[in-house]
Amino acid sequence: ISIDSYFYLANLDPENVFNNRAKIKVLQRDGKLSFALFSYQTIGPNLEFFRGFDYFEEEEREQNLMNLGLTGMVLLGRGDDYLEGSIVLPCDKEGKMTCIGISFWARDFNQKDRRFGNRTYHLLLISVKRKYEPLFLDRQIWEVYIRDQIKRKLQEGNELNEELIEDLIPHALEEIISWHQIPLDTEPRKLNT
Repeated sequence: ISIDSYFYLANLDPENVFNNRAKIKVLQRDGKLSFALFSYQTIGPNLEFFRGFDYFEEEEREQNLMNLGLTGMVLLGRGDDYLEGSIVLPCDKEGKMTCIGISFWARDFNQKDRRFGNRTYHLLLISVKRKYEPLFLDRQIWEVYIRDQIKRKLQEGNELNEELIEDLIPHALEEIISWHQIPLDTEPRKLNT
């Protein structure tokens, strides 16, 4: 009984790394964790890459992602202001999926649009099942973490690519869950009938 009590209390501890990693595994598997990166080019938003979003039909996936990217960039970019910030958006018609869109500037020496100098405006979408939406309650945590980590990685000489983002998101989730004690119910919910 005492061992069971110990493990129960350890799992409630927000500093418990093993519990947080288990939550992330559940998010990746059950939460349908997905992400997409957009950049703003002279012709408008460009879908750089994406992972997941398998809840969209394959033939409609890219168009649905472009709609989400355009919506996020219009709402956050606000004309020619191109603000850094975030927004939470519904992803699907049924309302079962949600995403956070985080916009940020990143250095880009290949930028052809003179208005931007050597920078490109980006939007990162991170999507999960709606029941995991509490992850996005404090959007400022996401904004600061993503912006700081991406800028740090770029200063270290890394390129902003799929591998960098794919590596960054689980680390962001782990730190946000543990540092800020985000409530994340990974247990299946019972329906009251």
